[in-house]
Amino acid sequence: MDLINSEVAQPGRESVLYHRSAISKGLVVLAFCIALTYVVSAVVGGIFSYSPVPFWDMWESYLGFFLILRDADWSIWWAQHNEHRIPLAKILFWIDFKLFDGRVIFLIVCNYLLATAAALTFLSILRTELRPATRVQPYLILGASIVALTFSWIQSENFSWGFQSQFFLAQLLPLLAFYAQYRSAIAARRKNSWFSLAVALGILCVGTMANGIFALPCMVLLAFLLGEKRSKILILVLAALGLIILYLHGYLMGGASGSAWAVINNRPRELILYALAYLGGPFYYLPHGSVTLAVLAGVLMAVASIFFLIRILMRPPFEALPLALLTFLAYIAATALMTASGRLGFGIHYAVSSRYMTPALMAWCVLLILAMLHWRHNVPALYAIAIAALALALTLLPHQRSALNPYNPYSFERLIAALALEMGIHDSQQILKSSPHVDATLAWTDVARQRHLSIFADPRLTGVRERIGQPVSSGAAEAPLCEGAIDAFTTVVDDPRFRAVRGWIYRPDIKQVPRSVGLLDRHGILVGYALTGERRRKVTRALNTRELYVGFSGYVSADADTADLVLLGDTPACGLPLPSSADGSSSPAHSAY
Repeated sequence: MDLINSEVAQPGRESVLYHRSAISKGLVVLAFCIALTYVVSAVVGGIFSYSPVPFWDMWESYLGFFLILRDADWSIWWAQHNEHRIPLAKILFWIDFKLFDGRVIFLIVCNYLLATAAALTFLSILRTELRPATRVQPYLILGASIVALTFSWIQSENFSWGFQSQFFLAQLLPLLAFYAQYRSAIAARRKNSWFSLAVALGILCVGTMANGIFALPCMVLLAFLLGEKRSKILILVLAALGLIILYLHGYLMGGASGSAWAVINNRPRELILYALAYLGGPFYYLPHGSVTLAVLAGVLMAVASIFFLIRILMRPPFEALPLALLTFLAYIAATALMTASGRLGFGIHYAVSSRYMTPALMAWCVLLILAMLHWRHNVPALYAIAIAALALALTLLPHQRSALNPYNPYSFERLIAALALEMGIHDSQQILKSSPHVDATLAWTDVARQRHLSIFADPRLTGVRERIGQPVSSGAAEAPLCEGAIDAFTTVVDDPRFRAVRGWIYRPDIKQVPRSVGLLDRHGILVGYALTGERRRKVTRALNTRELYVGFSGYVSADADTADLVLLGDTPACGLPLPSSADGSSSPAHSAY
């Protein structure tokens, strides 16, 4: 009997059924509110964490890719990035440069659009099971919970880093390919368009990441299980073999992936533990979560997947949709093992990194849908599965709050790294906060700044190197007075031509902070330059103003006379003479904060 919608035959049970219906509707409302909270907070987190500065791999495979492409080297489209070939992501990189000046915003938006596409795909899969007599409430609860998980901030790196579109693509496209293959199987001879779409998606998977080469072999296996015609199987086999050969042609096994076979042969136990932690990664982010809990969750996923597979194979003809979803889980499991073989050297904690949570979350969403399909005729089981999904979303909610932190210190540090690059300063300690390869990044910068690409088109940075040592036409005497201080000068270890400078500046009459700060000597020569954006709690409390990012960092010429320096703020303009102290160094003015 449908405990929610059926007519009440016994008057004595009327109030019980009424309360159950009210509870069910309340859970639906709660699930929708949680889903909305996740989506909104994830978008806010992307806004707060945005940085226009290329980060880590982006210097070579984003900025470097576009610079090489501009020199008409078309082979760069297929060139490796580490162990991956990422032509689909490079298309997005190219669009970002050609249409949006390399500001990275377009790439961040793409990450959210791909996450949205994944959520809509899950909802579409759920919708295929809805019938007029279907109990809708558990499906609504599960659907809303899946949307929440899809936008979970535990995968923040993939949302906020413009380079990570391939992490969404490498999971979304195989999911779509297997789903299209399922639709092809149930369409039988009426339509071949679903099969053509499935093959096209399988081919595109190869252009996502290295694990994308698993998609077509998985599709071959699925075609066998679904009893597809030999011609279709042959097409998939030829496509799989041809693209694997193409992928491996000229392929270089370097870095961590070079030791993959040694890891498989010599450390199988650790390999499996790493892969299980990878699959159970979301549980690491629960309150009091741990790697051990993630491993146990990975074991649960493996056992549940095997259970569903056995149940399906015991009752031919095999159900197409559950098999397609199990194929996706097999693909994610292969991805986990592949990642383990190449990254085990970094330690098992690397398996629960934020970047790996996208495939893990999608795998758990698919597992929950599989469970719903398996027990779709069991009302209590449907509600149990839906509530379990809702409970997972609820327990991950505390971590979602970290998306609402408006201050991201890493963005400021990367901006100062970009300033060092713009000024040609070999400050390894600072540049390493944005790029792992200091010398190579300095070389990329020399070309990028000449062409005003990416962050080097930012007005705060453009032409700073050329302005150092030049007189400034309008000095601090002509600008409104600001408050501020220089806290410290420190030596740049790898570049004795400059010293790092740190301080703060504030224009009190309009309660604003200048975007940049020029350091002028007593002759009005620009001897240093800094950027604001660092949070300084003690200073803002002493100023009795709201939380403002008044701190600045930058560089000053090592041979400059720092006695009687002048701080010249820009946007808004203000000036501040800093009288020298008895030892000849600059001392704070208008404050002792």
